[in-house]
Amino acid sequence: MLKKLAQASLAAAVSAIALLPMLGAAPAVAQEGEDIDITIGWVPPDITGVFKTATNFFELAAQDANKNGFNVKILTKSPTSPTAFAEQVSIIEDMIQRKVDLIAVSPAEVATVKPALVRATQAGIPVVVVNLLEPIDASTSRPISDSTTRRARK
Repeated sequence: MLKKLAQASLAAAVSAIALLPMLGAAPAVAQEGEDIDITIGWVPPDITGVFKTATNFFELAAQDANKNGFNVKILTKSPTSPTAFAEQVSIIEDMIQRKVDLIAVSPAEVATVKPALVRATQAGIPVVVVNLLEPIDASTSRPISDSTTRRARK
């Protein structure tokens, strides 16, 4: 089971970075001598266990991208506890204010973060939801690849 969670975390990290060009947040290929700065806001409900693993994979994927002409930064911030739902919303709002290029989030509670995800999308920031344990209705999200990766929309 832990192996499957680690694989899912790796897939989420790589997918978030790989999706940037498709979502219009970054060019597909860095030109020689051209710096492409990409900041990904990663907002897990906590930073232990599988979320620590996911954070490590986000960092590894960024390092790999940085070896290939990109300047990817992962901004990781989590609430003080997995039940601090309002704090997770505040962190997402902070990522919007910082104008990150993409927000990757594993919601502690979908209903609480959904309005913030919509605001991020309205601000032009693509949102990737990982480790989704309850569905987000079709009026506020659109699947990107499967039931665990979604992009919020109006």
